[in-house]
Amino acid sequence: MSNPDTDTIRFTQDLIRQASVTPDDKGCQQMMSDRLTPLGFNSETMVFEEVTNLWARRGSGTPVLAFAGHTDVVPTGPAHEWKHPPFDAVIDGDFL
Repeated sequence: MSNPDTDTIRFTQDLIRQASVTPDDKGCQQMMSDRLTPLGFNSETMVFEEVTNLWARRGSGTPVLAFAGHTDVVPTGPAHEWKHPPFDAVIDGDFL
């Protein structure tokens, strides 16, 4: 059996490892949709100018449970100024 905490950390690392600098999300929203669909969410993609947004809704009644989001990653700046490469998703002690 898998550990939910470990699964969440691995999924977060998978998302971080995508060099998803706006407006190119490198598939992050599809990864989130793929994760939410088995949980009963229906995902919809909305595009506003160059930015793609994800709307994932569970159920059709009220109250509404939804995840709404978009990829909004600014350029990393000089990689040599990072302790770890910005898209490596390194666990360093208690920090990701």
